[in-house]
Amino acid sequence: PAPGSSERVEIAVLDWDVHHGNGVADILAAEPRARYCSTHEAGGFPGTGFEKVPSGEHRNLLHLPLPPESGGPELLDKLREKALPFLLGDDPEKYPDVLLICAGFDALSADPLAGMTLSPADFAKAVRLIVDDFGFPSERIALGLEGGYSLDEVDGMPAAVVATCGALLE
Repeated sequence: PAPGSSERVEIAVLDWDVHHGNGVADILAAEPRARYCSTHEAGGFPGTGFEKVPSGEHRNLLHLPLPPESGGPELLDKLREKALPFLLGDDPEKYPDVLLICAGFDALSADPLAGMTLSPADFAKAVRLIVDDFGFPSERIALGLEGGYSLDEVDGMPAAVVATCGALLE
């Protein structure tokens, strides 16, 4: 459903990844029961996701490119100001049944494939923002690992997975 409509969204998908999630967006574009939002590095592969207004047949897609070198503050601001209000709405009684997070950890500063500067703690803060500030129940959040190519135990994908999952359990 379009933002502001009285229809209820059943599934919300938040795609935090260095790459725009064009495949998931294409799948959900015609699905009226879902909303999708991608945060990704502007100008990166696959060269899509530049429009910053709701799109899709049901105005259920939102693409939020972040400038290269963006870090935690920029991601958290986009989530707080645009992504989460779009995905969840403003009425907890009408929150989606589930929030799926396409969790790409290739936006870490330790990752060799992109120019973002996030830390594992930034992803944990993003989860706490969803749960604490927006009041979305943690037991209705599902994570799907999408990427992350630094295997550094302190600053890489393994540390980000542990931090993100730990934030869900707080």
